[in-house]
Amino acid sequence: MSVSFVPTAQPLQAGDRRMANLWIRLTKQFGARWASQYGDCDDGTWASALRGVDSQTLGQALGRVALSGSEFPPSLPEFLAICGRASGLPDAGTAYANACHNRWSHAVVYEAAKRVGIYELRTRAERDMMPKFREHYGAVCAAWMAGERFSVPGALRVTRQKPAACRPEVAAAHMAKLRQALGLQVGAA
Repeated sequence: MSVSFVPTAQPLQAGDRRMANLWIRLTKQFGARWASQYGDCDDGTWASALRGVDSQTLGQALGRVALSGSEFPPSLPEFLAICGRASGLPDAGTAYANACHNRWSHAVVYEAAKRVGIYELRTRAERDMMPKFREHYGAVCAAWMAGERFSVPGALRVTRQKPAACRPEVAAAHMAKLRQALGLQVGAA
């Protein structure tokens, strides 16, 4: 008696479907280059890195890749950066300029600046700091896209006290005292 094994089709998980669709679209766009570089399906690397990327952002990133006109497929870090721009994260150059001026346009900018050193960003030469910032910014963006969240601490605000309004007769009395202290005539303007 021979028993044959017929595999049953397992339903794809939501994440698996996303990666399968991503693979199909990128394979259609880049053909053999994509398959030779990344294989016929994701080994889990891309799925893990892209788990925090919502479907809308993923679709926008795929559109940007298609519009780029590049004949070479993006690497995972390049694709994450494209996803970041599609989701509103500033590019590394803009993020660096913002960090150097303490403008926290996004929580990832603050987190990257914090990891590099906010004081160092403001005081050291760009040629020294930009490579370090890019490295940390890339890692922070990847973490953000994977679902990790960062925050900017509440701004420390200096409260300015508004001087109390005074009655005209009190103001006139103060002005008279000032004129007298300065040796000016009381009636002089």
